[in-house]
Amino acid sequence: MSVRVRAACSDDLAAVLALLRELHSEDPAVPLPHACAVWDAILAQPGRTVLVAENDSGHIVGTAEITITENLTRGARPFGLVENVVVEESQRRLGAGRALLDRATELARAASAYKVQLASGSADATSFYQAVGWSVAGETMKRYLAGSALTDAGKAPADTAP
Repeated sequence: MSVRVRAACSDDLAAVLALLRELHSEDPAVPLPHACAVWDAILAQPGRTVLVAENDSGHIVGTAEITITENLTRGARPFGLVENVVVEESQRRLGAGRALLDRATELARAASAYKVQLASGSADATSFYQAVGWSVAGETMKRYLAGSALTDAGKAPADTAP
């Protein structure tokens, strides 16, 4: 299978939502009007690019996004942050994930970023990232905010009482 990676456009929302459902199946569904408004805002945000990977037939089989953030360290060079990397389960191990990460890295290089980073949510994902040239560096910390219905591994958000 050959894979083509491109920047997402407004017509890609349904495919991206389906892929993100595979990434976080426990998330509540977002009402379509709200999802459309958020999608428009994401696509318009400077420095943020949602990527999609298409197979030979033009079917979107994966997505990832990269945000290039300005920075005052490292010679005032920006850094890239990759999020929401997911490939359709039936299409994994066919090159889409690698192609998405390669394109995200290219965008970071083009912006003169000094690094590009991501957080891994599982041992399988970490193994994949290492296999395609990424390295473990430190630990990722996060804090879920009060009022969020989202949890990490079934744990209550840090700012809420059990």
